[in-house]
Amino acid sequence: MRKYERIVQQEWNRTDKTQKHKHKPPKRHEHFSTSRNNNNIEASNIMVTTSRVGDDGDNALDIHSVPVQRNLVVDAGHLASKRHIIHGFIEVDVTKAQLMRREHSFSFTAFVIASLAHAVALHPQVQGMLTPRGNRVVVFRNVDVATMIEPHSGGDAFPHIIRNAQARSVQDIGQELHDVKHQNPVQSPQQQQPNHRSVEFYARLPRCIRLGIFRWMMRKPQRRQKLMGTVSLSSVGMFGGTGGGYAIGYLPCHTMGIFVGGMAQKPRVVVDPTTGATKMEMRHYVCLSLQFDHDVVDGAPAARFTKTLTDLMESASVLLLDEEAPKTRSHHSYASAAW
Repeated sequence: MRKYERIVQQEWNRTDKTQKHKHKPPKRHEHFSTSRNNNNIEASNIMVTTSRVGDDGDNALDIHSVPVQRNLVVDAGHLASKRHIIHGFIEVDVTKAQLMRREHSFSFTAFVIASLAHAVALHPQVQGMLTPRGNRVVVFRNVDVATMIEPHSGGDAFPHIIRNAQARSVQDIGQELHDVKHQNPVQSPQQQQPNHRSVEFYARLPRCIRLGIFRWMMRKPQRRQKLMGTVSLSSVGMFGGTGGGYAIGYLPCHTMGIFVGGMAQKPRVVVDPTTGATKMEMRHYVCLSLQFDHDVVDGAPAARFTKTLTDLMESASVLLLDEEAPKTRSHHSYASAAW
C-alpha cells in the first residue's frame, strides 16, 4: 500500500512540473512573427502590446490590444438586445436611378438617404420616440438621418447626421458626404478634438457607468434627436463586392433604421404601359434590411412606410425633384454626432 502511494505521489509531482513548464507567463513588449506552413497570422490596424514567445519555426501567435472604442460597440449591442425589433427584407428595383446615374453623376448613398427622408416625412410616426414614462410619443417634423462615414485618408468610420434631409436634394446631400469624407478627421465636424477626447474618456469608464450615461441620454427624445438623429442608415453593400445580399445589424437607439446591402441584376417581367405587352428584362435590384422598434411602430404602419419607400426608389422621384428645384445647400450646416 505504501509503495502504491509513493508511485502515485511521484506521478503527481511529475505531472505538476510539466503543467507549470507549459504555462509560463507571457513575456511583455516582445513582438515576433513567424509562419507555420507558409501561412502567416496577421492582424491590421491594431497595436501590439504583448506577445507569447513560441518555438522558432513552430507555433507562433501575436497578442493584440483591443481599442478602447470597442466598448461603445459592445454597449450598443447590449442595449439593442433589450429592444423589441421588427425586421423586414425587401428588394427594390433601382434600374431607373441607375440609368439616370449614367447621365448625371450622383452618390447612390445620397439617393437612398433622400428617398428615405421623403418616405419618413410622409410617415413621420416611424421616427417617433417614447417619453421617459412611456405614455406619449414625440414625433419630430424634420428628418435627421444618421449614417457612418469612412474618411478618405483612412482610419475608423465616424457618425455623421444629415439634418433636415427631407428638404434637401440628392446633389446637396452627396456634396456634404463628399466634403466630410475628404476632410482631415481632426478638422471634420464629427472629429473635433474635444469631442474625440470626451468619447475616449467615456469609453474608458466602467461598464455600469457607461450604460447609466447612455440610458440618461436616451430618456429625453429631444436629446436623442440632437445627438443621434431620428433615423439611421448604414450602407454596407459597397464592401461586399458584386452580387446581392442582405446586411443584418442591430438598432440600439433609433426607432427605425435601414441597412443597404448588395446590388445585383435579376430578370423581371416588365409590362408595357401603352400596349400592355409583357417582356423579360434584366433589372438592377438593391437589397434593403429595415428595422422598426415594435414598442413605437406597429406592423401595418411599418408596411405602409416600406411600400412608400419602395415606390420612391423605383420611380427615382427624388432625382426628378432635383431637376425642378434649385440647390439649397447655402442654409444647411454640418451636424455633429456623439454616438
